[in-house]
Amino acid sequence: ITPDMLHELEYLIASRVYRMTLPAIPKVAVVAPYQEKEVEPELKALLSQLGGEVPEGYREDNYELLPMALQYAGYEVARIKLDEKEGIPEGAKTLAVVEPLNLNERQRYEINRFLVGGGSVFMAIQNYEYNYMPTAASEIEIEAKDKQPNVNTLLSNWGFEVEQRILVDQQHDVVQLGGAARLGPYEIAVPVKIPVQILVPRSGMNPNVSITSRLSTLFYLWGTALKIDEQKIKAQGLEVTQLLNSSRESWTVPFQPGFLTPNHLKPQPDTKYGPFPLSVLTKGQFADAYKDKPAPPWPKAETAEAETKAVETAAPAPVTPAPGKLILTGAASFLQKHLLRNGGHLNFFLNSIDALTLGDELVSIRSKQPVDRAITRVSTAAKLTWRLFVTVFVPLLIAAVGFFRVFVRTQSKKNYVKMYAMA
Repeated sequence: ITPDMLHELEYLIASRVYRMTLPAIPKVAVVAPYQEKEVEPELKALLSQLGGEVPEGYREDNYELLPMALQYAGYEVARIKLDEKEGIPEGAKTLAVVEPLNLNERQRYEINRFLVGGGSVFMAIQNYEYNYMPTAASEIEIEAKDKQPNVNTLLSNWGFEVEQRILVDQQHDVVQLGGAARLGPYEIAVPVKIPVQILVPRSGMNPNVSITSRLSTLFYLWGTALKIDEQKIKAQGLEVTQLLNSSRESWTVPFQPGFLTPNHLKPQPDTKYGPFPLSVLTKGQFADAYKDKPAPPWPKAETAEAETKAVETAAPAPVTPAPGKLILTGAASFLQKHLLRNGGHLNFFLNSIDALTLGDELVSIRSKQPVDRAITRVSTAAKLTWRLFVTVFVPLLIAAVGFFRVFVRTQSKKNYVKMYAMA
């Protein structure tokens, strides 16, 4: 035990004791993208000359900290690709799907089957990302890219969709773009502030739910809103609780691939303003999107050699419906390793997995940790009001006090002269 662990000591003790009462260690399956890359030949040659070991390749993984955090919290973790070889492991209680890319029909079937059968699913969807490119004219060009998660065909069966329009919010933050400008021989960072770099303060979090009751500010970078079909949800008898929402000064604009312009992000006369739901917790018996349908086949391998080695998989056993849980979030970028330790990002993820896997009791203990009590963002209207107060009202007040004082002194002088003449 070290001093920097005192704020989480209660949770560490209680969570260990609680897990000792369970018949087995809870298992969580994590689906998150990564790339296997080869070491460049120049680097291989350099390492060989230096006498070091030359690896054949390396993994580029923006979400490598998520399994580590879950293992530290006491879970058994399986990192899977959700394909024919690496499916959802037997006995998994929770499935975390983070930034899915181009999900195929069979992957959507497996997620549906797990949730309908009483499993718990955490889904963080990233519709778009933006590339910041410095130009020779010391400007920044911003290119929008569609990530194509292909999840709405599945989510729509339960009454949810991840909005296809870009979410814009006046409550946003600055991103420092390193090396975007030069000062002589030195590279300097340039602050970039655009309204898709969304900030969710505590006012945008549900204080009545243990997952978000005492979270620090979330940097909802490039995230999108969620669309909720109340009729479908009511027909299934699902219980939906909103966890995060955007500010009242938020709106959506159509997505256009290519470079963004300031005019593209401006609201139109018929624009609908927020707040919009950003994350929801749903409980209940989810409708089977593949009811009375055969299981879709896994995609065939691209090479002819792999096709000859392919083995027909047995049809999955019929699923027995049971109530499940789903946490759906319209952003995944804040869970990447370079942002995970900032704000309340890690606690939001761990709280979500705890609530889905174990229940709310342990989450309420972790919520007692210190939170960031930074001053909230001031709205544009409030800034204008205070600016007018300082630049106009205060000088007018000082002038009015001066005129009143001159008037009082003048009257006093007149009264004194009048009394002196009468004497």
